[in-house]
Amino acid sequence: MELTQIRVVRLFGMFDHRVDLKSSEHITIMTAPNGFGKTVILRLTSAFFDGRFFEFFRTSFKEFGLTFDNGSSILIQKEGVDRQTPLFEENEPTQEEEEIRTNVEVILISPKSEPQSWKVSARPRLASALIDRYVPGLERVGPRAWLDVRTGRRMSFEEVSLTYADFLPESVYREPEWLATFRSALSCRFIETQRLLRVAQPNAPRRTRDHPDDVLRPVVSELAAELAGAINLKLREYGALAQSRDSTFPQRLISQVGKINLSEPELRRRLADLDRERAKFMEAGLLDRDETLKLTDDAFSQTILDVLPIYIDDTEQKLRIFNETYQKINTLKQIVNDRFQYKQIYIDNQRGLGVKLFDGSELSLDNLSSGEQHELVLMYELLFKVAPRSLILIDEPELSLHVAWQKRFIADLSSIIELSGFSAVIATHSPQIIDSRWDLTVNLSGPVT
Repeated sequence: MELTQIRVVRLFGMFDHRVDLKSSEHITIMTAPNGFGKTVILRLTSAFFDGRFFEFFRTSFKEFGLTFDNGSSILIQKEGVDRQTPLFEENEPTQEEEEIRTNVEVILISPKSEPQSWKVSARPRLASALIDRYVPGLERVGPRAWLDVRTGRRMSFEEVSLTYADFLPESVYREPEWLATFRSALSCRFIETQRLLRVAQPNAPRRTRDHPDDVLRPVVSELAAELAGAINLKLREYGALAQSRDSTFPQRLISQVGKINLSEPELRRRLADLDRERAKFMEAGLLDRDETLKLTDDAFSQTILDVLPIYIDDTEQKLRIFNETYQKINTLKQIVNDRFQYKQIYIDNQRGLGVKLFDGSELSLDNLSSGEQHELVLMYELLFKVAPRSLILIDEPELSLHVAWQKRFIADLSSIIELSGFSAVIATHSPQIIDSRWDLTVNLSGPVT
């Protein structure tokens, strides 16, 4: 299932937008002046697929729709008083509050079945103790008051519930099974403008405020450990397969003696191919030892002719485990190292990701410039954190990037899409990001008259 259209009616009470996705290219670029709702469209799309329905209560609109290539569509309608009211309440609403509360109805329209709908109301009950447990960076300073330790701002229950709703348990809203099943059919990832700092994970109990790392962490510092973990996972797969093949090697050799007829030139060619594969995997940081089989120029004996085909087949199977990861690592290194000046990233299976200056000295990742961090984080995210056939929403990829880097972004993105197979919707007002690809743009129109 792929998304083909996004539309919103009376966004902020004044805009009607329709975004038809460029399905053949898998890249759609939304353009408009500031304040037209580009980011909000991405946020609402992400909110639906993530099941964060509170987002629809704190955004002013009348209808929001998603259309898919299988003929189905989602329509989200808003009724009631559309205003910035608290999303949650500790007590049951009064009759007066009940009459003015905002409702959101989610409707699934499918060509193969009757429409299904689910209506949800804002302001479900929420125990304030959940804020203490789940929202990072807040210190309670009163029965219904908290201090945001990052900004020094004192916040009421209503302000906290409106600002940090996405950190609260998903069980606040219990959606029907048919809706959860439909949402799970398409993976969606939103890459927001705040890419360099990560707040403690939503929906996970926080530790105490004495641990500042629970509040804000530099994302770039986490990439090395993440990549090392991914590489070592592949090394464990490699080791498990090697152990399995080694344990059956004698029996397979006995059963195949005299049955494999490969010429000596063909065997030498395949061995040379294996050497090249090992070399590129070692250069990429996936292997750290040389397992090259050293052979003399003497003619092969019959024993060697019997053993080598099995050895080559086993080794090819083991090395095949690294193919996908190698392609991603190689693409990351090519893109990033082509942008960075006087420094290069490197990969190894112990540290994961590092940076070296041209004199060979090490540079910590968090000492990269803002633009370099944005480039590294964005490319890493697209290569290593995106599932195939996903929908990726990217807000303002041009942030902190040099104009020359912006001009190459769509070409970089296209190469990554070709490798990983996803679709992207981009919100930007940078002509350098668009460069010559105006055929990919959808220009949002002004207010409805």
